[in-house]
Amino acid sequence: MAEWLDTHYHTLVPEFSADQTFALSWEQLFDEVDEAHASGHQVKPVLIGPLTYLWLGKAKGADFDKLDLLERLLPVYGEILNRLKAQGVEWVQIDEPILTLDLPQAWKNAFERAYHILQYSPLKKLVATYFNGLADNLGLAVSLPVDGLHIDAVRAPEQLGQVLDRLPSYKILSVGLVNGRDVWRCELEQALAQLQTARERFGDNLWVSTSCSLHIAPERQWVIAA
Repeated sequence: MAEWLDTHYHTLVPEFSADQTFALSWEQLFDEVDEAHASGHQVKPVLIGPLTYLWLGKAKGADFDKLDLLERLLPVYGEILNRLKAQGVEWVQIDEPILTLDLPQAWKNAFERAYHILQYSPLKKLVATYFNGLADNLGLAVSLPVDGLHIDAVRAPEQLGQVLDRLPSYKILSVGLVNGRDVWRCELEQALAQLQTARERFGDNLWVSTSCSLHIAPERQWVIAA
């Protein structure tokens, strides 16, 4: 177990070997999509991105470069996207929070390679970043061949203007203005003021969201919300 980035939320950490192979063996995602559709809901499934998955994993055994596993991992993502498309899903969110880190150049290059491969898979793709600003990875993030980008405007509000200047307006801009760690502390008037310029530029391509997944929020908030 390890903490999820800079939160106190603990998650299992995958372990990889140099001869690692990947196969799709978890069916719960598809079962939950079917259940949601049967209840009349449209869903946007969320996947951990392939680069974040490899970055956060641990190498075991002989020393090797985890990026060497990327080409073996991407076909599984393609299979997931194809199955979700067959279930009637339109959008999928791919979480790549490591885009807010100071990445080695090899990992930056791997982002370009991976998403140029995934662009041929079905479904519209929203790459999500959170817990910090994009900083030196801004140019990389806005140029990925995906349909939208989510940014955390709570932890890094200054990046909103930078993204507005760089992200093509034909893409979706998802702005995380509600604090995913404390959903009760959103100043609505301030949030609306932040969105004014974005609304003028992106129009209906502007989405408003939480800064990060709500599973990070303290349990007490869910008790109150329920």
